[in-house]
Amino acid sequence: MRVVCVVKAKDLGKEVAFEFSATHARKPCFEEDIEAAWARKKAAKSRLFNASKFRLANVDPLRIGLTDYKDYVGTHLSARFAELRARGAKEGDELAYLSAAIGCEAVLRLADDKLLFLRRSTEVATYAGYFNGPSGHAEPSKCDLTDPASVRKELFETSICAEIAEEAGVSLRDLARPIFLGIMLDAALKPDFLFLVDCRLTESQVRDAWIHAEEAWESDRALVVPVSDVIASWCGPHLLRDKDDDDKDDDVKDPGDKVEHD
Repeated sequence: MRVVCVVKAKDLGKEVAFEFSATHARKPCFEEDIEAAWARKKAAKSRLFNASKFRLANVDPLRIGLTDYKDYVGTHLSARFAELRARGAKEGDELAYLSAAIGCEAVLRLADDKLLFLRRSTEVATYAGYFNGPSGHAEPSKCDLTDPASVRKELFETSICAEIAEEAGVSLRDLARPIFLGIMLDAALKPDFLFLVDCRLTESQVRDAWIHAEEAWESDRALVVPVSDVIASWCGPHLLRDKDDDDKDDDVKDPGDKVEHD
């Protein structure tokens, strides 16, 4: 994971400046290969569907365009990834030929000063078995792309709160306004906007809600960790490893608890 933008403490909670334009698209390349990669992934993961996404075109200044999930799979997750990255790097922009679909992820802080992490199930497209905060994507289809205020609200507020509600089962009324922390890239250069979101529920309340979450199928284990332990882990072994003896006290969904969705 590479952090490419961190909001300074004095700027936390302030409005983020950005430029949105549909012209900030990836450069086309290997289009037939992208279609083939998408077809293979769809065959392996029946829940996948294509939809438009916002695209990270530049960090400083922050420029945002449009892409879709198919292009993300066909560029970042394909055998052509290294070649596409190298081609862009030669032109001074390693994201130029990549989808760079912007995800969003929450550091969800509970009322008893603990953080919620969810282990990704085998049903999701990427990183199955890894823990992360509630996450997903801002959806261009859910805002007015001609209205900068509508785009801003979807990118920096509505989307991450919706993901928390859908994946953790927490009501929107129990969530504070998200605080934008920065931007990080995973190993395949996929960007995520990271947010701190406070929740007024306690650990026991959130565990009860998670079991019946709308998108219950996306995770199969909940891990709730005191903030102090997460801070301590920065100087020690990685906290979120998946060991049977570490997980005895965690909630695990029975397959019968999973909710099926299209």
